[in-house]
Amino acid sequence: MSRPPRRAPVALVQLVPNMVTLAGMSLGLTAIRFATEGYFASAAFLILVAAVLDGLDGLLARRLKATSDIGAQLDSLSDFVTFGAAPALIVYLQHLSGLAGLGWLATLLFVGACGLRLARFNVQSGKVNDATPPDRAHFVGVPAPAGALLGLLPSFLAASGALAPAGWPVTVSLWLVLVAMLMVSTLR
Repeated sequence: MSRPPRRAPVALVQLVPNMVTLAGMSLGLTAIRFATEGYFASAAFLILVAAVLDGLDGLLARRLKATSDIGAQLDSLSDFVTFGAAPALIVYLQHLSGLAGLGWLATLLFVGACGLRLARFNVQSGKVNDATPPDRAHFVGVPAPAGALLGLLPSFLAASGALAPAGWPVTVSLWLVLVAMLMVSTLR
């Protein structure tokens, strides 16, 4: 029985972008935990920090010449959790849980739209780890991190005192659906 060929060891610097991606995903998961415990402002803030890390991981990968297909896939999966599931759950728990079915439907639409947006970006870019599709200098639809921050607008408003925490649930549901539509839109 022959042994498989040995791979060259991976330099630690090659792992740095993936570690940043995992840190961002950890912030997204921690935001969900904070939201379930009622710390909505802290949860929304963690998503904001995760958005900064999301920009940093791609920059580091390019600068360190550490791009990889694994890193690109990891980034997309992390974005789905951090910018799809986490913001939707934060808004649901803070603003929409009193609406039962309608609030949950808006939550599901937001998460689904984020997943579709990320899948479309991956397919259109040809190579998942490119910053933008090869023949385009712009995004199509609202990028997932921007969609997350837009979706969290009611939580940011509640943290500032401009919106009652459970105020305007139907309007917040419609807002979440509008942001979902913007993420899957073909707007440049």
